[in-house]
Amino acid sequence: RWAKQFNKSGLKSLLRILVIVIIIALAAMFTFRAAVMFIAPLALPPNSVPDLSGQPASIDNLEFTANLSQPWRWIYGSGDSSCHQGSDRSLHMNGNQMPLCSRCSGRELGMAIGMLLMVFKRFKINWRFVILIALMVGSMAIDAVPQYMGLWESTNISRLITGFLFG
Repeated sequence: RWAKQFNKSGLKSLLRILVIVIIIALAAMFTFRAAVMFIAPLALPPNSVPDLSGQPASIDNLEFTANLSQPWRWIYGSGDSSCHQGSDRSLHMNGNQMPLCSRCSGRELGMAIGMLLMVFKRFKINWRFVILIALMVGSMAIDAVPQYMGLWESTNISRLITGFLFG
């Protein structure tokens, strides 16, 4: 009898607590990463970050990142391996290029804020919610695809916003 009662209410409560702990851990990770992405160019000496333009999913700036101290080596290295880091498509602060391009920076910020919202607010998944998510994700495609096809050139602000909505 005790086992049946535990299976019904206890396991459900345990799973709920586990999900909450996972969401809080992810929110903390994403928030830390987003914060460090924006702090990195401010923490380094002015004009000390060279042009980081490269290819996505490749390590192009090992010479630069190897000479940085932690956590900046980690943050610029992770940006190097995951983003093209095009200088003209990146935000600059303190005379230094950010570790990610504008769109990827927006995505990181959007994921952090989205995870924090999940910690404090419960979302009901219905058709309105699904349509809203589709529009947010689609906004990046609407901005990026025509740009890739050469139809227009988006700005760093529009890249930041669409990346944020995607995140």
